[in-house]
Amino acid sequence: MIQIARSGRTYPPVGRCIYCLSADDDLRREHIIPFGLGGNFVLPRASCRTCETITGRIEQISLRGMLGPLRTRLALPTRNKKERPQRLPLEIVKQDGSTETRAVEVQDFPQYLITFLMPPPGVLEGRERVETITLEPRLITSRRPEEPYTEWRTSLVVQPWAFLRMLAKIAHSFAVAEWGLKVFDTFTPLLAEIILSTSSYASHVIGGVADSDGTPTVLHWVHGHILAQEGREFLVVDICLFTLMKAPVFRVVVGERATPTDPT
Repeated sequence: MIQIARSGRTYPPVGRCIYCLSADDDLRREHIIPFGLGGNFVLPRASCRTCETITGRIEQISLRGMLGPLRTRLALPTRNKKERPQRLPLEIVKQDGSTETRAVEVQDFPQYLITFLMPPPGVLEGRERVETITLEPRLITSRRPEEPYTEWRTSLVVQPWAFLRMLAKIAHSFAVAEWGLKVFDTFTPLLAEIILSTSSYASHVIGGVADSDGTPTVLHWVHGHILAQEGREFLVVDICLFTLMKAPVFRVVVGERATPTDPT
Protein backbone atom coordinates (compact mmCIF):
# COMPACT_ATOMS: atom_id res chain seq x y z
CA MET A 1 0.00 0.00 0.00
CA ILE A 2 1.06 3.58 -0.55
CA GLN A 3 -0.32 6.46 1.48
CA ILE A 4 0.11 10.01 0.24
CA ALA A 5 1.55 12.11 3.04
CA ARG A 6 4.62 14.35 3.21
CA SER A 7 7.16 11.73 2.26
CA GLY A 8 7.08 10.00 -1.11
CA ARG A 9 9.06 7.43 -3.02
CA THR A 10 10.90 7.16 -6.30
CA TYR A 11 10.79 3.65 -7.77
CA PRO A 12 13.48 2.13 -10.01
CA PRO A 13 13.31 3.27 -13.66
CA VAL A 14 11.20 1.10 -15.94
CA GLY A 15 13.00 1.72 -19.25
CA ARG A 16 9.89 1.11 -21.33
CA CYS A 17 6.56 2.88 -21.72
CA ILE A 18 4.19 1.12 -19.35
CA TYR A 19 1.20 1.88 -21.60
CA CYS A 20 2.28 1.17 -25.19
CA LEU A 21 5.49 -0.74 -24.28
CA SER A 22 7.70 1.35 -26.59
CA ALA A 23 11.37 1.63 -25.62
CA ASP A 24 12.00 5.23 -26.71
CA ASP A 25 15.16 6.98 -25.57
CA ASP A 26 13.09 9.90 -24.29
CA LEU A 27 10.94 8.24 -21.63
CA ARG A 28 9.27 10.45 -19.05
CA ARG A 29 8.63 9.94 -15.36
CA GLU A 30 5.13 9.06 -14.20
CA HIS A 31 3.40 10.17 -11.01
CA ILE A 32 1.28 7.26 -9.81
CA ILE A 33 -1.27 9.61 -8.25
CA PRO A 34 -1.28 12.88 -10.20
CA PHE A 35 1.07 15.61 -9.05
CA GLY A 36 -1.92 17.96 -8.88
CA LEU A 37 -3.46 15.74 -6.19
CA GLY A 38 -0.30 15.77 -4.09
CA GLY A 39 1.06 12.58 -5.63
CA ASN A 40 4.68 12.09 -4.60
CA PHE A 41 5.26 8.48 -5.66
CA VAL A 42 7.22 8.59 -8.92
CA LEU A 43 8.00 5.96 -11.54
CA PRO A 44 11.00 7.15 -13.65
CA ARG A 45 11.42 6.45 -17.36
CA ALA A 46 7.94 4.99 -17.60
CA SER A 47 6.02 6.87 -20.29
CA CYS A 48 6.73 7.89 -23.86
CA ARG A 49 5.85 11.44 -24.88
CA THR A 50 2.75 10.33 -26.80
CA CYS A 51 1.29 8.43 -23.86
CA GLU A 52 2.38 11.16 -21.45
CA THR A 53 0.33 13.64 -23.46
CA ILE A 54 -2.72 11.36 -23.36
CA THR A 55 -2.55 10.61 -19.63
CA GLY A 56 -1.80 14.25 -18.80
CA ARG A 57 -4.87 15.37 -20.72
CA ILE A 58 -7.00 12.78 -18.91
CA GLU A 59 -5.82 14.02 -15.53
CA GLN A 60 -6.31 17.69 -16.32
CA ILE A 61 -9.99 17.20 -17.15
CA SER A 62 -10.70 16.09 -13.59
CA LEU A 63 -8.04 18.19 -11.84
CA ARG A 64 -9.28 21.45 -13.36
CA GLY A 65 -12.94 20.44 -13.36
CA MET A 66 -14.72 18.45 -10.69
CA LEU A 67 -11.68 18.34 -8.36
CA GLY A 68 -10.53 21.90 -9.01
CA PRO A 69 -12.25 23.74 -6.12
CA LEU A 70 -11.14 21.14 -3.57
CA ARG A 71 -7.54 21.23 -4.86
CA THR A 72 -7.55 25.01 -4.43
CA ARG A 73 -9.22 24.80 -1.02
CA LEU A 74 -6.60 22.31 0.23
CA ALA A 75 -3.71 24.15 -1.49
CA LEU A 76 -2.64 21.03 -3.34
CA PRO A 77 0.30 21.35 -5.77
CA THR A 78 0.01 23.18 -9.06
CA ARG A 79 2.55 23.92 -11.78
CA ASN A 80 0.77 27.21 -12.50
CA LYS A 81 0.87 28.97 -9.14
CA LYS A 82 0.33 32.40 -10.66
CA GLU A 83 -2.98 31.21 -12.12
CA ARG A 84 -4.33 29.89 -8.83
CA PRO A 85 -7.24 32.15 -7.77
CA GLN A 86 -7.58 33.88 -4.40
CA ARG A 87 -11.36 33.71 -4.68
CA LEU A 88 -13.75 31.13 -6.08
CA PRO A 89 -17.29 31.63 -7.44
CA LEU A 90 -20.03 30.14 -5.27
CA GLU A 91 -23.77 30.03 -5.86
CA ILE A 92 -25.43 31.09 -2.61
CA VAL A 93 -29.04 30.13 -1.89
CA LYS A 94 -30.97 32.98 -0.24
CA GLN A 95 -33.79 32.62 2.25
CA ASP A 96 -36.43 33.29 -0.44
CA GLY A 97 -35.03 30.48 -2.57
CA SER A 98 -33.32 32.72 -5.11
CA THR A 99 -29.62 32.36 -5.80
CA GLU A 100 -26.69 34.72 -6.07
CA THR A 101 -23.18 33.99 -7.29
CA ARG A 102 -20.48 35.45 -5.07
CA ALA A 103 -16.69 35.48 -5.22
CA VAL A 104 -15.70 33.78 -1.96
CA GLU A 105 -12.24 33.87 -0.39
CA VAL A 106 -10.55 30.49 -0.68
CA GLN A 107 -10.30 30.08 3.10
CA ASP A 108 -14.07 30.62 3.39
CA PHE A 109 -14.99 28.37 0.46
CA PRO A 110 -16.80 25.12 1.36
CA GLN A 111 -14.62 22.05 1.37
CA TYR A 112 -16.43 19.65 -0.94
CA LEU A 113 -15.67 16.67 -3.11
CA ILE A 114 -17.60 15.52 -6.16
CA THR A 115 -17.21 11.79 -6.66
CA PHE A 116 -19.26 8.75 -7.69
CA LEU A 117 -20.93 5.68 -6.25
CA MET A 118 -20.59 2.64 -8.52
CA PRO A 119 -21.34 -1.08 -8.46
CA PRO A 120 -18.35 -3.44 -8.34
CA PRO A 121 -16.43 -4.03 -11.58
CA GLY A 122 -18.51 -6.05 -14.01
CA VAL A 123 -15.83 -8.69 -14.57
CA LEU A 124 -15.88 -9.54 -10.85
CA GLU A 125 -19.62 -10.11 -10.94
CA GLY A 126 -19.66 -12.10 -14.15
CA ARG A 127 -21.50 -9.41 -16.11
CA GLU A 128 -21.17 -8.99 -19.85
CA ARG A 129 -19.09 -6.06 -21.08
CA VAL A 130 -21.19 -3.00 -21.85
CA GLU A 131 -20.22 0.48 -22.96
CA THR A 132 -22.59 2.22 -20.56
CA ILE A 133 -21.66 2.99 -16.97
CA THR A 134 -23.91 2.94 -13.92
CA LEU A 135 -22.94 5.53 -11.36
CA GLU A 136 -24.44 8.02 -8.96
CA PRO A 137 -22.75 11.41 -8.52
CA ARG A 138 -22.07 12.11 -4.86
CA LEU A 139 -21.28 15.39 -3.14
CA ILE A 140 -19.30 15.09 0.10
CA THR A 141 -19.00 18.25 2.16
CA SER A 142 -17.11 19.31 5.24
CA ARG A 143 -18.70 22.58 6.29
CA ARG A 144 -16.97 24.81 8.81
CA PRO A 145 -19.08 26.69 11.41
CA GLU A 146 -17.51 30.04 10.48
CA GLU A 147 -18.59 29.90 6.84
CA PRO A 148 -20.65 33.06 6.17
CA TYR A 149 -23.58 31.31 4.46
CA THR A 150 -25.95 28.44 5.17
CA GLU A 151 -26.89 26.99 1.79
CA TRP A 152 -25.00 26.83 -1.48
CA ARG A 153 -24.93 24.92 -4.75
CA THR A 154 -22.29 23.76 -7.17
CA SER A 155 -22.85 23.63 -10.89
CA LEU A 156 -19.56 22.01 -11.92
CA VAL A 157 -19.76 19.76 -14.94
CA VAL A 158 -18.57 16.25 -14.12
CA GLN A 159 -17.00 14.00 -16.73
CA PRO A 160 -17.08 10.45 -15.36
CA TRP A 161 -15.24 8.85 -18.29
CA ALA A 162 -12.19 11.05 -17.67
CA PHE A 163 -12.31 10.28 -13.95
CA LEU A 164 -12.50 6.52 -14.57
CA ARG A 165 -9.61 6.69 -17.04
CA MET A 166 -7.57 8.54 -14.40
CA LEU A 167 -8.33 5.73 -11.91
CA ALA A 168 -7.21 3.20 -14.52
CA LYS A 169 -3.96 5.11 -15.01
CA ILE A 170 -3.31 5.19 -11.25
CA ALA A 171 -3.99 1.46 -10.87
CA HIS A 172 -1.91 0.41 -13.89
CA SER A 173 1.12 2.53 -12.95
CA PHE A 174 0.91 1.38 -9.32
CA ALA A 175 0.92 -2.27 -10.37
CA VAL A 176 4.01 -1.72 -12.52
CA ALA A 177 5.72 0.22 -9.72
CA GLU A 178 5.10 -2.54 -7.17
CA TRP A 179 5.57 -5.65 -9.34
CA GLY A 180 7.30 -4.46 -12.49
CA LEU A 181 6.25 -5.04 -16.09
CA LYS A 182 6.95 -8.74 -15.50
CA VAL A 183 3.60 -8.92 -13.75
CA PHE A 184 2.02 -8.99 -17.21
CA ASP A 185 3.91 -12.18 -18.05
CA THR A 186 1.33 -13.98 -15.94
CA PHE A 187 -1.54 -11.48 -15.89
CA THR A 188 -3.32 -10.35 -19.03
CA PRO A 189 -3.38 -6.51 -18.82
CA LEU A 190 -6.88 -5.02 -18.93
CA LEU A 191 -6.40 -1.27 -18.62
CA ALA A 192 -4.10 0.05 -21.36
CA GLU A 193 -6.85 0.40 -23.96
CA ILE A 194 -9.06 2.29 -21.52
CA ILE A 195 -6.22 4.61 -20.52
CA LEU A 196 -5.32 5.32 -24.15
CA SER A 197 -9.01 5.79 -25.06
CA THR A 198 -9.39 2.89 -27.47
CA SER A 199 -11.95 1.10 -25.27
CA SER A 200 -15.19 2.30 -23.68
CA TYR A 201 -15.69 -0.67 -21.37
CA ALA A 202 -14.39 1.03 -18.25
CA SER A 203 -17.20 -0.18 -15.98
CA HIS A 204 -16.21 -3.78 -16.73
CA VAL A 205 -12.94 -3.36 -14.82
CA ILE A 206 -13.60 -0.30 -12.61
CA GLY A 207 -16.20 -0.06 -9.86
CA GLY A 208 -16.93 0.76 -6.26
CA VAL A 209 -16.15 -1.14 -3.08
CA ALA A 210 -17.11 0.84 0.02
CA ASP A 211 -16.57 4.12 1.85
CA SER A 212 -13.23 4.79 3.51
CA ASP A 213 -12.83 5.31 7.25
CA GLY A 214 -11.85 8.93 6.80
CA THR A 215 -8.34 8.91 8.26
CA PRO A 216 -7.59 12.64 8.71
CA THR A 217 -3.83 12.29 8.33
CA VAL A 218 -3.95 10.45 4.98
CA LEU A 219 -4.82 12.34 1.81
CA HIS A 220 -5.05 9.33 -0.53
CA TRP A 221 -4.13 5.66 -0.45
CA VAL A 222 -3.61 2.89 -3.02
CA HIS A 223 -3.42 -0.84 -2.29
CA GLY A 224 -2.88 -3.78 -4.64
CA HIS A 225 -3.71 -7.44 -4.03
CA ILE A 226 -4.75 -10.67 -5.70
CA LEU A 227 -8.41 -11.62 -5.66
CA ALA A 228 -9.50 -15.20 -6.29
CA GLN A 229 -13.11 -15.55 -7.32
CA GLU A 230 -15.06 -18.49 -8.76
CA GLY A 231 -12.04 -20.21 -10.24
CA ARG A 232 -10.58 -17.01 -11.70
CA GLU A 233 -7.76 -14.90 -10.32
CA PHE A 234 -7.43 -11.14 -10.66
CA LEU A 235 -4.83 -8.52 -9.83
CA VAL A 236 -6.82 -5.63 -8.37
CA VAL A 237 -5.89 -2.21 -7.06
CA ASP A 238 -8.08 -0.36 -4.57
CA ILE A 239 -7.90 3.44 -4.67
CA CYS A 240 -9.23 6.03 -2.26
CA LEU A 241 -8.77 9.66 -3.27
CA PHE A 242 -9.38 12.14 -0.43
CA THR A 243 -9.80 9.53 2.28
CA LEU A 244 -9.78 12.38 4.85
CA MET A 245 -13.26 13.24 3.53
CA LYS A 246 -14.53 9.65 3.81
CA ALA A 247 -14.54 9.31 0.04
CA PRO A 248 -15.54 6.03 -1.62
CA VAL A 249 -13.01 3.33 -2.41
CA PHE A 250 -12.77 2.28 -6.06
CA ARG A 251 -11.65 -1.16 -7.19
CA VAL A 252 -9.75 -1.41 -10.48
CA VAL A 253 -9.02 -4.79 -12.09
CA VAL A 254 -5.53 -4.48 -13.55
CA GLY A 255 -5.26 -7.99 -15.01
CA GLU A 256 -6.51 -11.57 -14.98
CA ARG A 257 -4.76 -14.91 -15.05
CA ALA A 258 -5.82 -18.54 -14.96
CA THR A 259 -3.07 -20.24 -12.96
CA PRO A 260 -2.71 -19.50 -9.20
CA THR A 261 0.85 -18.17 -8.96
CA ASP A 262 2.06 -15.11 -7.07
CA PRO A 263 3.42 -12.21 -9.17
CA THR A 264 6.19 -11.54 -6.67
